[in-house]
Amino acid sequence: MVARARRTAIVLTSTGVGIILCFGAIAWVERELDALNGAAIGIIPLIIGAGLFIDYRLQLRELDQLNPARP
Repeated sequence: MVARARRTAIVLTSTGVGIILCFGAIAWVERELDALNGAAIGIIPLIIGAGLFIDYRLQLRELDQLNPARP
């Protein structure tokens, strides 16, 4: 379960960064600043992914507290 949260966080964060970079490149190539509005869409999966990373770290701490002998 913890590994699934980590993988989902990586995918969402990468998707958000990819969307932002894609629209940033389009705005740069086309010299059209309105294309940067599309980059704002990438903030949504980026922030969700960051939240899942935080959740992942909290889950690891809870598991360590429940099982301190875990290597």
